[in-house]
Amino acid sequence: NICPNSSCDGGGMFASGGGNYILNNVGVYDNHADDRGGGIRLRGSETIATLTKVSIYHNDCAFGGGMSIDNGADVTLDKVTISKNTTSQGGGIIVDNSQPTIINSIIWGNTGSYSAIQTLNGGSPAISYSDIQNGWSGTGNINANPLFVSANNGDFNLQVGSPCINAGDPNSPLDPDGSIADIGALYYHCDEGF
Repeated sequence: NICPNSSCDGGGMFASGGGNYILNNVGVYDNHADDRGGGIRLRGSETIATLTKVSIYHNDCAFGGGMSIDNGADVTLDKVTISKNTTSQGGGIIVDNSQPTIINSIIWGNTGSYSAIQTLNGGSPAISYSDIQNGWSGTGNINANPLFVSANNGDFNLQVGSPCINAGDPNSPLDPDGSIADIGALYYHCDEGF
């Protein structure tokens, strides 16, 4: 887990100017940044990052409460949950002059103008099979309350009846229970019924 920290940029993590970063099964929460990326800031065309099964929550900053992806950073988010972050602009993510790939992810329940995603300077995320508050065009995307168990307490497990269960990319690896991939960082075990 990456928590709690405070900095000018990227409260939990700041990567700029190069490198290949892989985050898997990580929680990034309770961080603060004065400027961009309350949880994470990924910056620069030489910066490559892949986030898988990552929960980014309860972070705050001025721009990009959950994270900022900018200046050409090459970023892929797969099975990421971004929720309960606070900012003035770009509650979940600010995408500035970058084209990240976002798949099987939830961006929901963040506060600030553009509560889910704000794009600047030609920022253009390619989003599919994701649950984006207020909607986003792309194959398989939905705009529906994900029915977290308790987002205020950092429990982003899905409840029975969540629209995110079995709604991920059918070409993604199956969930551990053998069902179609769920949307979000934490999967719902279908043996309990859906």
